[in-house]
Amino acid sequence: MNTQTFPWVPADRLRWSAPALVLASLLATAAFAGEPGAVDESWRAGVAVRAIARASDTGLPSYPGAFERATDGKDSESLKLGVAVGKLGVRLAVLKLYTEDAPADVARFYREALARHGTVLDCSRGEPVPAPAKGSLRCDRDGPVQAGHLFKVGAPGNFRAVAVDRLGALTRIQLVRLRTKGD
Repeated sequence: MNTQTFPWVPADRLRWSAPALVLASLLATAAFAGEPGAVDESWRAGVAVRAIARASDTGLPSYPGAFERATDGKDSESLKLGVAVGKLGVRLAVLKLYTEDAPADVARFYREALARHGTVLDCSRGEPVPAPAKGSLRCDRDGPVQAGHLFKVGAPGNFRAVAVDRLGALTRIQLVRLRTKGD
């Protein structure tokens, strides 16, 4: 997996995120399994991993004219992951796109797209925002995006995020959607 990462995920942790997420989900389910010997007919478990994600998987539009960078077949710059165990679940979609347009134009496009899902939080400078409400998204754990933009919308267990920055002659667009389910 490509170790270039999103501003809020350290590169050394990205490679192990998916296996750790699966293991944590399985352990959490064991802790909430209920009465020993009880049978719950609705209980299910599953893992789905795809090395291809689309903008629609993030609930956001693809930037007009944006493209995915060709890879050698070993690396993928997108991921779609779903883990469900009992009534708990996690869905994650990650996609990187590229365009020749200016980062400011791309950032404006995605800020407007995110606004359809709620109040947009601008975490571009990695600074805390004044008194975030309990259970709301925050910026204080994000590092600054060098010469770029980082926007979030939603709640901690159900959010969309967009990072836009310059990568050589191209503008890199990183789309993320995370949804969790359960207690």
